[in-house]
Amino acid sequence: LQEQARIIDEIEKWFTLIDTIEDSKRDLQEIIKATKSKVLNLAIHGKLVSQDPADEPIAELLKRIAPHATPCDNSHYENLPQGWCILTVGEVADYINGRAFKPSEWEKHGLPIIRIQNLNDGDASYNYSTAKFEDKYLIHNGDLLFAWAASLGTYIWQKDDAWLNQHIFKVIPKPFILRDFLYYSFINMIDDFYAESHRTGMVHITKGKFEKRPIYIPPIKEQQRIVDKIRLVLFSLDTITAEL
Repeated sequence: LQEQARIIDEIEKWFTLIDTIEDSKRDLQEIIKATKSKVLNLAIHGKLVSQDPADEPIAELLKRIAPHATPCDNSHYENLPQGWCILTVGEVADYINGRAFKPSEWEKHGLPIIRIQNLNDGDASYNYSTAKFEDKYLIHNGDLLFAWAASLGTYIWQKDDAWLNQHIFKVIPKPFILRDFLYYSFINMIDDFYAESHRTGMVHITKGKFEKRPIYIPPIKEQQRIVDKIRLVLFSLDTITAEL
């Protein structure tokens, strides 16, 4: 009986210590999550890397490569970084909604059909199709995607060719914005999109509201510096998380 009591005391001591460690781990994970969000917010507002006066202003780039684009009018924005411009999400890319595949069209082989669950869960099963559809629904490795219903999110497809299902945009960036800069900008917008989403049975955001969202656009060289810095910081934070 005395040894039982000693065993119980020892177990309770170690369980208490383990609970303390677990609580500290959860606290650190929350801090890391908040830090990632803050880093992205600073980055896409020009506060993560310094501006280079030698960079071609994005307004000048637009004049050269997109003369028919809406001119930048940033007079009503205070503290806009040098050489930057504020446009809308609809002005910086083309958005193609996926095809409305019917269950009767699903097959066991062919090209996979990308559904939202496949983007959120790497282990989710795919439906397939051997049929031929319009090329606009075909997704290639490296394509940028944005899920606008059920579960809002942005993704870079990193697998072989596939067909795109409805409720997901294939995003085709204009030549004045880097794919990865737009990707990180979208991540920074997700919480706001959720807050503004229209709810009728499931969360979704209308294309009109989506495309009217303002987006900060730096010079193209600064976009790359920002992307490189974000990757470096996020890699460091992910390393800390993995070591937990």
